[in-house]
Amino acid sequence: MNEEASAAIRVYLGAGPTGGYQPIGQMDRMKQAFPHDHEQKLTRIKKYLEEDHPPAEWSSRELAKEQKVFEAMLAKKFPELDSVAINALACCWSYQWR
Repeated sequence: MNEEASAAIRVYLGAGPTGGYQPIGQMDRMKQAFPHDHEQKLTRIKKYLEEDHPPAEWSSRELAKEQKVFEAMLAKKFPELDSVAINALACCWSYQWR
């Protein structure tokens, strides 16, 4: 488990105790949580934040169901991340597709 990456993702995405996503205030949260190295932390989590999963066909899947599919894909691809960080990434993805 990469606690450093998971913690930075949780902070950046504004995740609560079980995940979720807060679409505003990312840099403010990073600066507050990591005052001396927030830019380095952001650089380290960039690859996770850039993950995407364009659904093949929207007609056969709802966004909420597709979010669960994406969440499972992220968990498999990035086993070093905890479940809260994975959920936050999936929630962010879903928010951006709305």
